[in-house]
Amino acid sequence: MALLCWDKMMARFTSSRAVLDFVRDYYDCIVDYPWASHPSFAVIRHTDTKTWFGLAMTLSEHTLGISDSENMIDVLNLKASPFDVDFFQSQLGFAPAYHMNKTHWISVILDGTVPDEQIESMIATSAALTTR
Repeated sequence: MALLCWDKMMARFTSSRAVLDFVRDYYDCIVDYPWASHPSFAVIRHTDTKTWFGLAMTLSEHTLGISDSENMIDVLNLKASPFDVDFFQSQLGFAPAYHMNKTHWISVILDGTVPDEQIESMIATSAALTTR
């Protein structure tokens, strides 16, 4: 029932910047920008192992494969179990992971559709799944 009552206007995670601020505050991580050709693409890594647990990007809806529009949207790729990836792909606010293994990663569209608490939980899961 709580998901049905979600108010997109109250969403905190409607941009990559908000997500990056959150992970910097709550995780022992490094945020870096490794691609000169995509200077806004931010990789979120564990400090100790440098393993990725997130990738924040701005992409067109067309590039993400959700429409023919060139409208730019913020997206967060996170690791998840294959079962969860299958489930999320059937829900609004998600797409198959852009430029990642689509069995183990999912793209979260940061437009307020997915509740903040769910994104926080997914970030925690991604961080846990990528810890050695």
